[in-house]
Amino acid sequence: MIAESILLLLLPFGAYCLVLANINRREDPIIVSGAWDAVGLFLGCSGMLLGIFPLLIHYRFERESVALTEPEYLYVWTAFATLHYSYYVVLITFVLVTIWLHMGRTSIYNCDPDQVPDLLAQSAARAGLDCRRSLWGLEFACGAVRFGGFPMMRHMSLDWLGVPADMRALLEKDLRQQRELLRTAENSAAGWLMAISGIIFGVIFLALVLYVLFLVFPPRRW
Repeated sequence: MIAESILLLLLPFGAYCLVLANINRREDPIIVSGAWDAVGLFLGCSGMLLGIFPLLIHYRFERESVALTEPEYLYVWTAFATLHYSYYVVLITFVLVTIWLHMGRTSIYNCDPDQVPDLLAQSAARAGLDCRRSLWGLEFACGAVRFGGFPMMRHMSLDWLGVPADMRALLEKDLRQQRELLRTAENSAAGWLMAISGIIFGVIFLALVLYVLFLVFPPRRW
């Protein structure tokens, strides 16, 4: 049971870190929709989101249900079942709302964060759009773009606030065509993510080896 739990909790996150490490080792930046970025994050955390709380409920139910009479057992089972399924309803709602909120965002991985504002402003100028720099991003006549993300990890996010869909698509297309200008000379995030992924897969491998050893050589009972 312990080996299966470790595999369930850590495998998706280890795979997510491995994918991010390979993205950050690419020569060119990668530009993705914020919705798909959120989907990838939830898939990477799916083991923890789907495993930790249900496992805690399961273990707690096993402890509470010891030496109960049938009416008491039915009451405790109903309470824990309600809590169990309520968690999944809340989780699914949270995931869907988060993905919907990220539909107005664009994520750029493995880029030079200092070049993103200037390149986006140049894209707007080529499209004949008037814009001006502000403290948080760029402002247009019909909306604004707010910059965020994790510059130390060479990741930038663009939040499109009130920008029409056709205008956003035009600017994103121009950014993709010139993404070689966003290349970063150094990206330490790839090494860190690869190390985290290696540690996670190492723990999984060790847990599986111990599990097989316990099956082949069960401990003696005195």
